[in-house]
Formats: sequence, structure tokens, C-alpha cells
Amino acid sequence: SGVGWGMLTAGGSLAGIGFTMALFVASLSSEGATLEAAKAGILMGSLASMIVGSGLLYLATRTRAAPPA
Repeated sequence: SGVGWGMLTAGGSLAGIGFTMALFVASLSSEGATLEAAKAGILMGSLASMIVGSGLLYLATRTRAAPPA
């Protein structure tokens, strides 16, 4: 109880931060400038996932103030 679609969406977005496997696969399949570009892309994607996920989590968990009486 207490977990809605907002929390589920935020959790899914935050799951995109796990970039270690992507770095491993990139290191096996590429080398040189291509590997460096892949690393930069993976890190930027993880950063974007962190920002979006954190923002969604904030929106999903904020409490609304009661209107003044």
C-alpha cells in the first residue's frame, strides 16, 4: 500500500543508473575512440536517468499542504 504509478515510474527511471554491465560490454566490443565515445554515452545516460528518476521520486513522494481554513 502507498505505492502508486508515480513511485513505480520513479523506481524504473532510477534503475537506469546501473551502468557497470554496459561499460563491461562496451569494453569487450570496442576499443580506442569508439570505446571512449561509448563510455561517455553510458555515463551521460546514467546521469540523465539519475536526474529524471530523482525528480520523479520527489514528485511522487511530496506531501500536499492542507488548504488554509
